[in-house]
Amino acid sequence: MNSIVLTFLTKKGEEAYRMVEKEGKKQSWRDRQIGKRVATDNVISKNPLIVKIDVKVDWLAVRVELDKQIALGLKNHGADIDKDYTMEVQ
Repeated sequence: MNSIVLTFLTKKGEEAYRMVEKEGKKQSWRDRQIGKRVATDNVISKNPLIVKIDVKVDWLAVRVELDKQIALGLKNHGADIDKDYTMEVQ
């Protein structure tokens, strides 16, 4: 797992992503630092919103199941995979 590309198809998906980002900023300093060491995200395009998450520590991303965590976080805010967004794990 080198990277994960999220392509948002609907406004609902984009809003869910922004809510997940907002929750991430509320985490403790230590948790944010750990997250930065595992992966970083970059906005590739704004219309449609395309986000590329570069994985820095491959074994840790696999161990914490980063792709499933992302899907779960978006689902908790109402976004459904293949309806509101697509996920490509590379």
